[in-house]
Amino acid sequence: MVGARLMQHHGEREYERITEGILTETTLVRAPDGVDRSRAVYVVGEAEDLPADILAEAPFDAVVVDSILCRLRQPLNLVKQLPGLVQAGGALVVSSSNDWCPSHTPRNSWMGGFCMNGEDMSTLFVLQHNLKKTFDA
Repeated sequence: MVGARLMQHHGEREYERITEGILTETTLVRAPDGVDRSRAVYVVGEAEDLPADILAEAPFDAVVVDSILCRLRQPLNLVKQLPGLVQAGGALVVSSSNDWCPSHTPRNSWMGGFCMNGEDMSTLFVLQHNLKKTFDA
């Protein structure tokens, strides 16, 4: 959350990112010119049960779902809310490690990492299938 606030204030931020295994690189990210960073809203809380005040602000120009999809008990609950959170022409960014684990998500709620009718189901495929009516891939 601190990094997000620094990005909002300064418009850019350096961070270390893992490239592979234990290898890292320093990357600089910048907000695009013309973006009103003061309008950014950062939420920390239950992604499956978003606070009413945040829902009242929707739809947003952009929504980032970062590293939580495979940590939710019922990830599909969040995915079903996404179309109402992003305005038409807006951007949705979903990043996930896709390391589904039954201690976080019951196996029957996984959105990938399993075989169905002899076909491997990837998280990307299942996510795209659930969002294809609203978003372009």
